[in-house]
Amino acid sequence: MADQYLESLEDLTGKVAVVTGGAASIGLETTILLARKGCTVYVASRNRTKATLAIDTAVARLSPDAKDRVIFHHLDLSSIPSALESANAFLSRKDARLDILIGNAAIMTPTYTLNPDGIESTFATNVLGHFAFITTLLPLLKKAENARVVVVNSLAYANVPAIDYGELTREKGEDGTSVMDLRRGFMRYGVSKLGLTYFTRELDKRLRDEGVKTIKVNTCHPGTASSSYSRMTRSVPTNHPSINLGIVSSTSLGNGSLSPLGRFVEYFIRTLVGLLDNTAADAAKTQVFLAAGKLVRDDDVHGEYWLPIFSWSMQYCGCRPEEVTKLAMDEVEQEKLWAFCEDLVGRARCGPAGCKA
Repeated sequence: MADQYLESLEDLTGKVAVVTGGAASIGLETTILLARKGCTVYVASRNRTKATLAIDTAVARLSPDAKDRVIFHHLDLSSIPSALESANAFLSRKDARLDILIGNAAIMTPTYTLNPDGIESTFATNVLGHFAFITTLLPLLKKAENARVVVVNSLAYANVPAIDYGELTREKGEDGTSVMDLRRGFMRYGVSKLGLTYFTRELDKRLRDEGVKTIKVNTCHPGTASSSYSRMTRSVPTNHPSINLGIVSSTSLGNGSLSPLGRFVEYFIRTLVGLLDNTAADAAKTQVFLAAGKLVRDDDVHGEYWLPIFSWSMQYCGCRPEEVTKLAMDEVEQEKLWAFCEDLVGRARCGPAGCKA
């Protein structure tokens, strides 16, 4: 099965990829799979030390020649200016090239906080950070003959109502100590994934309207990996949102000092995920297939939502497209999400002085 899967992927020799959150769990396995096919992979992460250790792990599992093809790139998605700074730094690299961009990173926290831009932190990191980073790198992707953008999603998108943009900027919120706080944290995570579904579909539509068919934009649910969950928890001090660029499908229940309730729920979810999870290597396969699969190129797969297929024993068997919910297909909501993000990112690009007329 492993050989069959690898054979379904294109030869990526000479191609360049960026993987946000590419230093841990599903992101790291994504990095390794792409590098195994010959790709040069930039591991986009906030923490250089952890990313360097992850790169060493990747090279050890690959071959000595991979050392020059798995490279750290600093990225902090928690604010729009920092995401823009990272994208512009990539654009300024000598002989900059980009064929594959996988938006794999995400956070979740039961504590309601605002990021430096005044936006709820989960949405700010998962949606706005990626919007700023990806749209800034579009000029490079447009130069590639066969480019891919894969935004890693979650089925949580299907369990939330339409996005309330006023809710994203309220000043006060939950402190993460009650059952309802945990529920609201999961809801905010789902809202961010609905936002990513809108972003993916609208980006694909806009590119096609421009006549750009060389960039194939898709989104997917990867499955669940318990190692991802454990990496997301207890990652930062209690007075800071849980920001970790290491995982997408699994989530963090908080930070360094959990309440008794938080510890109980953490234990419960870890146990449940441990019973139902897939390996991180298997969970990475759907997003890598969308990033490098021959079928995606040959059948012009774009604007779709894909799911992994697992056997009764939780072994990866392949992946398939899935129709999204009626709410996720709402073109008015897609345009509203784009306008919201474009306005904030546009203002950040102009700087404090504002844009010149």
